[in-house]
Amino acid sequence: MGLLDKMFGGGTSVEVHLDVTQVPVGGILSGRAVLRGGKKDLTLTSLNVRLLYVHVEKTDDSPLPNIDTRILLDNAVAANQTLPAESESSFPFQFQIPSGTEPTAHNVSYQVMVVADIPKVKDPSAKAELQVIEGGSDAMAAMNADELYNRWPALRGTAERPLIDALHDMYSAIWQERDSLIVAEPLLANLVRNGTGDVRRQALETWAHLLDDHVRPENLQLLNEIAAQDLDQETTLSLIEAAAKFAEEGAFPLVARYAQHSDARIRQEVARKLRFAAADQFNGKRELLLQMAQDQDNEVRASAYDAFSDYREDPQVMQMCAQAIDHDPSPEVQKACVGVLCFGHHHNMLELTLQVYERHLANQYEAVREEIADNIHWLPSEAVQRIGPIVQRLLQDPSEEVRRKMAWQFRNLDDFPSLAPLLQHSIQNDPAERVRMDGLGALSSVMPVDQAVAYYQQLLQSMPPTEKLHWAILDGVRWKDEPSAKQLCQYMTQSPFSDVARNAREALEND
Repeated sequence: MGLLDKMFGGGTSVEVHLDVTQVPVGGILSGRAVLRGGKKDLTLTSLNVRLLYVHVEKTDDSPLPNIDTRILLDNAVAANQTLPAESESSFPFQFQIPSGTEPTAHNVSYQVMVVADIPKVKDPSAKAELQVIEGGSDAMAAMNADELYNRWPALRGTAERPLIDALHDMYSAIWQERDSLIVAEPLLANLVRNGTGDVRRQALETWAHLLDDHVRPENLQLLNEIAAQDLDQETTLSLIEAAAKFAEEGAFPLVARYAQHSDARIRQEVARKLRFAAADQFNGKRELLLQMAQDQDNEVRASAYDAFSDYREDPQVMQMCAQAIDHDPSPEVQKACVGVLCFGHHHNMLELTLQVYERHLANQYEAVREEIADNIHWLPSEAVQRIGPIVQRLLQDPSEEVRRKMAWQFRNLDDFPSLAPLLQHSIQNDPAERVRMDGLGALSSVMPVDQAVAYYQQLLQSMPPTEKLHWAILDGVRWKDEPSAKQLCQYMTQSPFSDVARNAREALEND
């Protein structure tokens, strides 16, 4: 420390933190400068953020290269402020990399510099390396900041509802335009760091969606920075989704930490996002799910078992699911395991699946029997001799809802035409009209269409016209391409029930 620093209260310092370290040409550079006060109260004259360009070029006539150094941008982010002793202040900044800027190369580099002008002390400064990159891919060039703001003007403002709507719309656009929208990363990171409430939550979800499979160390740093804060539950849930998406790239310790959270809803969200947001398999995921499958909370265990669908090829996991249906007291857990087992035949475990389904056709929980009905269509048609009795039993279940689910699922049993008589029996004999009508709409999936149409026409002639009957028959023919189905659909445009007639016309028009 120099003499002036000793005399006038030195010890001031500044840091620069970039939201991203790679920015496309025309993109947004954002971050924050953190200024710390010294031992005495001081005055900040100005705090400037500068973009420094350095170009190095060798020359044939000199051993020394030509070095071109220029300040491309120089923006004041604070001025004429009191700097209390030992204080810490954060100053966010955001500006656009000029169009036409030369991308970083072997002889071109950039630095972001922050310089504080503080009278009576040595001016503190800090710098960070920045890469300026070409925008987008060969197939789609990245838009620049002006184009981004023109598309979503609300991003320039602070009005909460328009900003949330813009972020939500951007989230949807990312599915098709990820490369083009990479320019939004710094803006989103800034909202993740400095936003509040629903704006921050939506920004966090959109940011994580944009970066999915493209995670860099500074992204993980920001994620951990946010996790260290005192967050409300809803923001924590959004953070967990981001952490799950980034788990394979380095955020798994954060995911594992939330799996130990005292709040069961938080733990359940971890299990859910390991299923729906994280990579299918990566180091640590299976072990964490095995741990969560022992959780004291029923819904946490159920979500953990559901996530085992990523490990259907693992005999140990599949055996554990089969045993859980037998022994876990939670219907939610048993339902999840029914769903995991339904694809066992892809991994030479059909017999295990069939045995479990057969064993639980009289399960005490109606919801478990419904789940078997909902999943039976995934099984291979080669097992029809075993599947037929399962379907028959479900069509005879004491619960109307189970019978209805099984009748409706005949829409997906088109590989099982031999089961059509079972459905016809239900259509003719089930005591519940809902079951009969759901079965009627599904009949054309397991019966030749011409034969089903003849059956429908017979019913139209022999039964009193009701709206439910007309809906069921229309449902059976409106998605079929056969001429007989089209003809009956045309007939249904004259139905006395206006909604049925309108939907029949729409089906023909959309053909």
